[in-house]
Amino acid sequence: MKLIEIEIENKNVLIERSFIGKETVFIDDTAVHKKWNFLTTNHNFKINDTDYNIKYVYKDGWKKLIGNPIFQLTSNENIISEYQVKNKPYLLFQFGIGITSTYIAMKLIFLVIESAKYGFVFDAH
Repeated sequence: MKLIEIEIENKNVLIERSFIGKETVFIDDTAVHKKWNFLTTNHNFKINDTDYNIKYVYKDGWKKLIGNPIFQLTSNENIISEYQVKNKPYLLFQFGIGITSTYIAMKLIFLVIESAKYGFVFDAH
């Protein structure tokens, strides 16, 4: 699914993510960077001898819960521009991963607490 498509120095930059978390950066339909990501995005690439970085950030901690992330384009640690994520399937996917991860973590914590009550003794029958 397409995460963002922008124009930089008359070049079309596109970031796509598969449902299993593989992200690819394309510059004018040529793949220039690939990376496995699940909840964050951070890509470095070069256009006309200028280094660029696109990263997925939240301006406000509360917005992580309600889903208002942005992509921040930087060069030499200077913010050039920011783009709001408008891809609803991506945001729903991210929310689902967050809920699932939280549920699994809580189950593991409760399992450890319950086991600690009995001295970590497991019945081997």
